[in-house]
Amino acid sequence: MKNTKQCPKCSSKSVASVPNDRSSGGWIQIGMFRAVSARLIVCCDCGYAEQWVEDPASRATIRKRYLK
Repeated sequence: MKNTKQCPKCSSKSVASVPNDRSSGGWIQIGMFRAVSARLIVCCDCGYAEQWVEDPASRATIRKRYLK
């Protein structure tokens, strides 16, 4: 959805990218006091949503913590 700008569930092209900030909930907790930022992509028609971690260092942190 991020790259195609089209919803994979309903095929709508009404897709919004929500900037990540503390109020939008665009954070993935990786520890007691650590979180990585995630961009939220939302279909404005059906409500389907995806989160994307765009920073390579943040993805590496998630990989180290959760991929086993």
